[in-house]
Amino acid sequence: MPTYSLGPGGITTKFRSKSKSQKKKWREEPQQPKEYSTTLVPHDVAAWKAALEAAIDPNTIWTEQDLKQEWLENKYRWYSWNTPIHLTLFLEDYASAELLLNSGANINLYNALGRTALMEAVHNHQYKTVDFLIDHGADLNAPVVDATFQETTYWDTHEKVEVNTLPIYEAIRFADVRMVQKLAEAGADVNCASREGWVPLDIALLDKQGPTIAVLLKHGGHFSSIASHESHFRDELRVMTRKLFCSSTHRELFPSQDLLEVYWWIISTPDIQEILCDRDMDISLTSGRLIKSFFNTLCEVGQVEDLQAKEKPFCSQCVAFQSWACPTYETGSEGHDTAVYGDCSVFQLYSLRDHLEESARLGCPLCSMIADGIDKQESYQRRWLGEKGDTEIEKFNTEVVGAVTLELIRPGSSFYMTVRNPRLLLRHVYVTGLTIYDGAEDTILNTCHYNGRTTETSSPEAFKLAKHWLDKCEGSHTTCKKFCSGEMPLPTRIIDVGDKTRAPFLFRSQGMKGRYCALSYCWGKATANSGFYKTTKANLSSHENAMPLHELPATLRDAIVVARDLGFQYIWIDAICIVQDDGVEWAHEVANMQHVYAGAFFTISTVASSSSDDGLFRLRETRNSTAVCLTYRVPKAFREYAWQAGSTPPQIPDSPMYLVACPNILPAMESSMYGPVHQRAWTLQEQMMSTRILYYGRGMLWWECFDLYASEGYPGPLHLSDYAPWERSETKNAVRGVLTDRWGDTDVFKHWQQLVYDYTGRTMTERRDRLTAIVGLGHAMEPFMKSKFVAGVWPGDRLLESLCWEVRVYEHSMRNPQFPSWSWASVTAFVLYDLAGHLKAYGAMRCIADVVSFDANISDEAQAAVTGSITLKGTVGRLAKPAEWNTDEGILDPYRQDCMADPIDQCWYIDVLESDMWTPTRFVRLLLHQVNIETKTFRRIGIGLGDSEGCSEIIENEVIVLI
Repeated sequence: MPTYSLGPGGITTKFRSKSKSQKKKWREEPQQPKEYSTTLVPHDVAAWKAALEAAIDPNTIWTEQDLKQEWLENKYRWYSWNTPIHLTLFLEDYASAELLLNSGANINLYNALGRTALMEAVHNHQYKTVDFLIDHGADLNAPVVDATFQETTYWDTHEKVEVNTLPIYEAIRFADVRMVQKLAEAGADVNCASREGWVPLDIALLDKQGPTIAVLLKHGGHFSSIASHESHFRDELRVMTRKLFCSSTHRELFPSQDLLEVYWWIISTPDIQEILCDRDMDISLTSGRLIKSFFNTLCEVGQVEDLQAKEKPFCSQCVAFQSWACPTYETGSEGHDTAVYGDCSVFQLYSLRDHLEESARLGCPLCSMIADGIDKQESYQRRWLGEKGDTEIEKFNTEVVGAVTLELIRPGSSFYMTVRNPRLLLRHVYVTGLTIYDGAEDTILNTCHYNGRTTETSSPEAFKLAKHWLDKCEGSHTTCKKFCSGEMPLPTRIIDVGDKTRAPFLFRSQGMKGRYCALSYCWGKATANSGFYKTTKANLSSHENAMPLHELPATLRDAIVVARDLGFQYIWIDAICIVQDDGVEWAHEVANMQHVYAGAFFTISTVASSSSDDGLFRLRETRNSTAVCLTYRVPKAFREYAWQAGSTPPQIPDSPMYLVACPNILPAMESSMYGPVHQRAWTLQEQMMSTRILYYGRGMLWWECFDLYASEGYPGPLHLSDYAPWERSETKNAVRGVLTDRWGDTDVFKHWQQLVYDYTGRTMTERRDRLTAIVGLGHAMEPFMKSKFVAGVWPGDRLLESLCWEVRVYEHSMRNPQFPSWSWASVTAFVLYDLAGHLKAYGAMRCIADVVSFDANISDEAQAAVTGSITLKGTVGRLAKPAEWNTDEGILDPYRQDCMADPIDQCWYIDVLESDMWTPTRFVRLLLHQVNIETKTFRRIGIGLGDSEGCSEIIENEVIVLI
């Protein structure tokens, strides 16, 4: 048990005194107990004695309001120790606990979680406390009951204990053989069946806990015994045994009751009965033989491969490390009760770095991953030292690398590696962050490769994994199937990828349906000697005949290879499938591009290429880019929940779970989220509208869909809401309408603002495409916005908010004459909606101008040019001090200019939004330049937040025209 640092104030509690019998008539009400408040300091027996002398009830059950516990760490919440006996024993204050028991405290009292003090002590591995409770007659078989308090915040995966769980089962859940032995020796029922019918030996066997099995057998434990009739389940024998095997690898302690009969059928097989009847064999050997025989039969009948038992090419040191990491609890060197999993434990893998490098070279997957992590950390440090000068770098490079040690921190979460040598800046440096997590069988089979290093992202193993992601998404991802599954209408023109006997060719689909993929990539820059590979009127006929692979740019060529290898006949590539010099076709296809990507079964993309000549495939940057399936198990208490994605109610997946070590992929994750393809404006709608995206990265593959984010190095799932930037995943959902039922139209508009922010921050070659490259996204959101997308704004209820955009750095902004000044498309700078969004976030924004009319004319479907005006009615005025412009980036008060070149000598405004967050009331106002005084025509030149101070010529209910 850790030592806790308690403040001087102790804990302030409220007690109720015991009801005393009174000499009153029998009809009179008994005297109500009095409330007593005191401050208790741990190990202060005198304070407890004074409280008891004040006639407090030693069986008081506190509520959260009764306690003040600022001095306790957050993870030890009040509901675990909300009785006097729980509190004193939690703090190992045995003298005070003795006093309470002598004063009538119930040793088997339940706390707010429905757990006795003994169950809490077993749960927290407090061996001395368990000894105390055993000596004082605690009920060793008191089960967990329904909690009186329902926790609504996050629980660690090992915290929750199911109702009806006995203390001995809780010890088994943690694989705490020492605790099991204490309870068994003290007389705990080692054969008490769970409500599902399982007994402790069954659970220990299913979890491969050899030492626990030995203890239970020694103390009279036996396996559950029910009548087993093979005829009852003969037709489902393979399914039932597989289900039992899967259940043994999951976090849940008790398998379902329907698996008992097939379990007993296996226990009754001759091989296992022979082991159980061999009285001459050492009991520890019996346990080992029993586990091996049981799982051999289970896997053989269930036709499942036990990947944990499968031999892997680990070096002898990595085998020793995993044996060392097996779930056993030990006593700390200083006499304190500490569990291996409670504190950091260090294992020396190699005494010299060279030995690690040699083991990695010989193919040990774990050593390869560790060596990669050290290389990466040293690279970071060289970069940091480079800022301090060449001398520091030279000193770093000449220092000797010492021992490599692994530091294990609570299995089920992660273990960290340290290199204890002056070469690294700190003695305990977070080097790799190798994550240990539970991985599903099918995912591991497709990601954990042990047949040598795969040197490229075009390897057969990489294609196998990509196919696995596609199949898994199509088979089990409800949201993804809703948006795109089966055959879809093919785009107007599409590429048939051909085969070994025929080159790819372009053709008109003529309304055909089929499954196709699409490519999202960066075109790059055309040079004088070499333009883009694209379809024009001149070469259309040639492309329809054949496009030999060797003539295609590398990225396009590789994409066709991917489509072929993944079994797709058709692929859509914008440069080829749109006739680029046919203005009418180009405008039509661009305006409908959202349908192309939404209809594609998946989109191929790259985060490593900045041009069509760079290609998709890359050499691996590391020795080992895939996860490694480990051979040891962690206690069930530390395993992750394994609910099937999208199932309601949650269902345990029909797949075994294994312990997997993964490399530190966070830097690579950033690359996958923000490669060159994410800097190009044209690709935003491609990424937002694609249901599934297969990214080819810098030495690693990545997968993104609505239900899963994964990589070769971390086979998943990395849920988007947890790991990817929030804006990207949530906005993508909003574009497809996923959030409308939950949060309504207001939230959809918020995500539209985020899209504008993302889009205008990307690069664009041609200013005329300012609207064209996002018009498809606008059209896609029209059903959810309940409005038409015109010139970057939303006519109707959202028009005034749509007009409240602002330029981030106006010095870099230029006017785009193809669009009216009220549209953000009229400027070339980074655009955001911070001012209006900030007000709305606080619920203090109101629209105060009226829209009289909205008159806009678009040039074509692509909205390559827009003309028109908006007529507004509201409060109009003139700024008396037009020169007071703010030039600090990111600060909105008081005003922000749209473009440096805009005239500001005659600055007018119209108030469009109002907020009473300030006194006096302030207004969001569009800043205007007067074009025609007679027609009251203005152009927008900025935006700001202000009040009536410094304003003149104020006119209410004035009607003006914005152009």
